[in-house]
Amino acid sequence: MEPDKKLKVLIVGSGGREHALVLAVKRSPMLDSLVCAPGNGGIGRDCETVNISAEDVDAIVEYVLKNKIDFVICGPEVPLWLGLADKLREKSVPVYGPSKNGAILEASKAYSKNFLKKYSIPTAEGANFTDPDAAEKYIRSAPFDTVIKASGLAAGKGVVIPASRDEAVAAAREMLEGGAFGDSGKEIVVEEKMDGEEASIMLVVCGKKYVMLPASQDHKRVGEGDTGLNTGGMGAYAPAAVATPEVLEAVRKTIVEPTLAGLEKEGIDYRGTLYVGIMITARGPKVVEFNVRFGDPECQVLMPLLASDPLEMLYDTACGKLDASKVKIADGFAAVVVVCAKGYPGKYKKGEEISLPEKTPPNTQIIHAGTKLEGGKIVSAGGRVLGLTGFGKTLEEALSNAYSLAGLIKYEGGFFRRDGYSILNYNIGVFNGEGLNVRDKNKSKDIVARLTLKPAAGLQLAGSYYWGEYGADYLKRVRYGAGACYDRGPVVVRGEYICGTTGDLDSEGWYAVAGWRVTKTLLPAVRYDTFLENTARSSSRQTNYTAALTWQPVKYLRCQLNYTYEDYAARDVSGRNVVALMLSGIF
Repeated sequence: MEPDKKLKVLIVGSGGREHALVLAVKRSPMLDSLVCAPGNGGIGRDCETVNISAEDVDAIVEYVLKNKIDFVICGPEVPLWLGLADKLREKSVPVYGPSKNGAILEASKAYSKNFLKKYSIPTAEGANFTDPDAAEKYIRSAPFDTVIKASGLAAGKGVVIPASRDEAVAAAREMLEGGAFGDSGKEIVVEEKMDGEEASIMLVVCGKKYVMLPASQDHKRVGEGDTGLNTGGMGAYAPAAVATPEVLEAVRKTIVEPTLAGLEKEGIDYRGTLYVGIMITARGPKVVEFNVRFGDPECQVLMPLLASDPLEMLYDTACGKLDASKVKIADGFAAVVVVCAKGYPGKYKKGEEISLPEKTPPNTQIIHAGTKLEGGKIVSAGGRVLGLTGFGKTLEEALSNAYSLAGLIKYEGGFFRRDGYSILNYNIGVFNGEGLNVRDKNKSKDIVARLTLKPAAGLQLAGSYYWGEYGADYLKRVRYGAGACYDRGPVVVRGEYICGTTGDLDSEGWYAVAGWRVTKTLLPAVRYDTFLENTARSSSRQTNYTAALTWQPVKYLRCQLNYTYEDYAARDVSGRNVVALMLSGIF
């Protein structure tokens, strides 16, 4: 490309993946103009849209030629299988996406299975069937539990994980005889059910050259705890911790490189995304399936993690000149929560109004999937409606940002998975004894209760109650507490007020802490705390001034160095200097 020339770009598709690509491409200094066909309600707010179906290949080619489009990015798999990339390349138009001979890796799971076997790429044991009786015989005689897959394109839903052999047989017959997935299920793959953790590996492939993007993890089940029916994807995050450096190196050597070598031997000049779904088993990573486009919702967490120019990477790939050294990945994490129409993946309503915040909070992004613009309002138009993406230095922060954004969306007909997310939390405990490292002097039980509210990302408000009996005399001890904590990005601020009685003695106190994360593992902080043991006697006050340095080199180990200036007149302590080193193991 000429150094000063800017690109007129067309993105094909209408879902969340395409909206994520739109937002990524818009960041590029190489962009002249951007249009999406057909787009959706949200995409139409970010770029021009044209009402051409993604599957109307001839109309897309005609539009590209008529409007002198320089570059086409194909989002979904169906247009690729219909030959969109082939027809555009015949007209000398660069396109990101494989030709039809490469798209068969997703269009036919049977072909893909044979490809994996041919080139000795690790995958599950299995076989392909068109005859239901032969499939049943295989299922009942197989020395392993099975998974049933429709061979053809089924929008990510053509997989059944049965609970028994009878269910597996029923699923196979429903596909082959009952037309459960139409033509896509006329041939099926019956394969070994693999145990382990799944991960998604997205490769940007240009012949034998490639870039491996951060591993992500998609959650397809509709219910919390990965329960219920399979969907197109309820959420994803990246980088995925399960894909350790050792796992990724094994993927590179045993899967990626043999796959690209196999494509070359098959005469396939692959230029586009190769999505490798893997299962991390006890015997190493194995291929679950291939896809020939970015995953949805994985694309929504990968595009924001690109620190280099996304358009340059995609265009260079299409032109056969990908330079992996130019692709840079940002530090941190991204997570997306998918908002769906109630009833999904079954029957659901369309046309329900969605109210979005006027201003998107920092470190978040609203991705439109199944939406359309109707009378100036955004309404639902599909099963998966929105993707709410959060970013952060940690996965917890990214998830917190995504869920905080979810709290700002008004969509009565929608739902999303809430794994690990709750605005309101409570804890109740019953304890023996009188505190840490204090000998128990009675047989009474202490009751502790705590209520926590999370109204915004990083912010917690809490109230607590304690009741117990103290000492050999069974003195009643009651405590009430109220506190707040803000922990977001580098900032940590925390404070709490406490009051109560021990027998006839009234007490009160409070503390405040402020810290700043210098790095992910190093946190210096200062703390002030004061406690009045007897509110009737000012001389019973204890006051501490503390400077602390916390180092957490790994997730489960914390080292803390404290310097404290103590002033406790009631105990004849004044101006005492205390240095303490603490090591904490978290189990």
